[in-house]
Amino acid sequence: KDYKRYIERGNAVIKRYRDERSRDEARRDRRLNVLWANIKVLKPALYSKLPIPVVERKFLQHDPKGRLSATILERAVKSQIQENGLHSSVGKAVLDYLLPGRGQVWVRYEPEIEQGDSIAPSSMDNLEDELNEIQEDHGSEEDTSEEEKLEGTGEQLLAEQAPVDYIDWKDFLFFPAKARHWDEVQAVAKRVHLSQVEAKERFGKKIGGAIKPDTDPVGSSTSGNHYNTSFEDVNRQTVTIYEIWNKTDRRLYWVSMGYEYLCDVKDDPLELKRFFPCPAPIDASVTNDVFLPISDYWEYQDQAIQIDELTQRLALLTQACKIAGTYDASSAGLKRLLDEGTENVLIPVDNWAMFAEKGGVKGGISLLPIDEIQKVIQTLQQVRQQLMQ
Repeated sequence: KDYKRYIERGNAVIKRYRDERSRDEARRDRRLNVLWANIKVLKPALYSKLPIPVVERKFLQHDPKGRLSATILERAVKSQIQENGLHSSVGKAVLDYLLPGRGQVWVRYEPEIEQGDSIAPSSMDNLEDELNEIQEDHGSEEDTSEEEKLEGTGEQLLAEQAPVDYIDWKDFLFFPAKARHWDEVQAVAKRVHLSQVEAKERFGKKIGGAIKPDTDPVGSSTSGNHYNTSFEDVNRQTVTIYEIWNKTDRRLYWVSMGYEYLCDVKDDPLELKRFFPCPAPIDASVTNDVFLPISDYWEYQDQAIQIDELTQRLALLTQACKIAGTYDASSAGLKRLLDEGTENVLIPVDNWAMFAEKGGVKGGISLLPIDEIQKVIQTLQQVRQQLMQ
């Protein structure tokens, strides 16, 4: 209920941006898609390339360890953001911010661990002293061998990364739904669509096989929503999973409307200070009493509609600006002036004296006056330009 109006308005803006009209409507109506033109200018102005990470010490005092640590972190971040999908995800989130009014990304932690020997944490405390000893007496036979420094912990961290995922604006949820601002949000969730095979791999064959496709996910009642599903040909359907991060008890829940019980639950895996694996979303127009945003398009929709009306009127008047009129039926040659290719051609006229007495071509043809139509067109063009500005 709380999301319905927000999703309906967001879908309406996207439909307008894509100019989703039928072929007959496109032939009959004329539009000037100001929303599309605005987005094409605003999006590259807001975000166009990867940011340059800068890691600095909070206090710039003489601290070789701190300076070296900052350098290592900066290089690690610079390398990571080139590979973790940040650029693509942020670009899509910015487009959502400009259209429906909200953009969001989600960060995951993916370590690569294998069984094996790893350096014990206690050994790291004395690593600096050991390195100094090695520098002072390099190659000494009394040095402790590398194998003796390793303590068998059973696991080894080979690599780690933090992928940044784009979250569709309809797939990001927060609780309570009536929260007025980000500080009042107690839980966030993302909607994930998995195949039956993926569900079994994630939750096990028993639970994954019992999850049914969600026939009424959030926003499915909205026209044009691609989340509409049915039980026909279930094997081709995906299951809908909500991954919920609850800050109140610092636990994770996996829920599906197509399953009677919890799909899974875990304690806080990341132990982040602020718990959530995502930042506050970037929102268009919000107020302090409602956290759901409003697209900026709705702030100038009246002008956009008026521009469309003027464009339609200009199209009709332009069609009326054509050579049309009446002519003397007794002078058949007058019709040939417009019907045939008369360039560098003389058309003979019978009874020239009588034809000249009637005023010639000017006296025999009466054209539709278009001067007034041209003046109206110029006025409408000026008004439309003012509205666009």
